[in-house]
Amino acid sequence: CNLSLTLGQPRLPDFPTPPGLTLDDYLLQQSEIGLKRHMERNFYGTLLTADATRENPRDNVRQPYHGSVKPGEQYLQEARRREPTTYYGATSGVGLAIAQAQASGPANRVGLIGLGAGVLAAYGRPGDNYRFYEINPAVLSVAQSEFTFMRDSRAHIDTVLGDARLEVLRAGGLRQD
Repeated sequence: CNLSLTLGQPRLPDFPTPPGLTLDDYLLQQSEIGLKRHMERNFYGTLLTADATRENPRDNVRQPYHGSVKPGEQYLQEARRREPTTYYGATSGVGLAIAQAQASGPANRVGLIGLGAGVLAAYGRPGDNYRFYEINPAVLSVAQSEFTFMRDSRAHIDTVLGDARLEVLRAGGLRQD
């Protein structure tokens, strides 16, 4: 590979831009779109959501960022928005564990510590009860307002706001599958 660069002269890759837009205008437009969703900060850190546009519009997603962690993402296309994504997919550890639990019976009680975007609610079936424990009220608010995993789930969804260890103890322990 031969590449020639001139020091002091930035060079961006050559990629197509929409008709009527300069490269600078297009990049500015895309950066503004990515930051227009939601951003807030509280005791637990900074929470941001951004939409990522990809080459194929079918793959466009909304992503939450909690500091430097991206706890899930959701496809924006209606036909795909119920698909479990990122490290919660069907072949992930949690995806395989839920599939095994679902194979053992018609309804499961699932306790989940940490809500993120609520991706794991996508696995819920009629008769299942999914209880999410979340310590950060901003995460709960964003999962409910920016993502549809919990609304779209076929399971009954409970959310418990607080430290999961203490909340389970307060409830006298819970039987989960």
